[in-house]
Amino acid sequence: MIGDPVEAAVALLGPNGTGRMAKDPKARWGPAMLEYHAAYYEGEDGWVIAEVLDYPGVLSQGRTLKSAKAMIRDALRLMAECDVEDGRPLPRPNPRAKAKKALFSEPIPLRVRIRAGGPA
Repeated sequence: MIGDPVEAAVALLGPNGTGRMAKDPKARWGPAMLEYHAAYYEGEDGWVIAEVLDYPGVLSQGRTLKSAKAMIRDALRLMAECDVEDGRPLPRPNPRAKAKKALFSEPIPLRVRIRAGGPA
């Protein structure tokens, strides 16, 4: 089961494909779904370490698997927002991303709103 998608209503793709923040509140938006892949590892003192395998730099942790899952979703959303805000493209998800030493792995859908048309 995939679970609830993480909402990152930040992406704006102009005609050249660059991500930027929307400035026009009347802009028409359409949904896009990207599915990234998280892996969870046993950390020190019982903590759970989380990593998004196909989005470099997205790492987090939690005292329990449940909290690590919530934290990694938030980290993914925030990283996507920062990348789009800074004009960097979002990494392409890798459906074959795997972590052999992970205790648990799961897909994390990231819903991104995309503005159709010209630049903001």
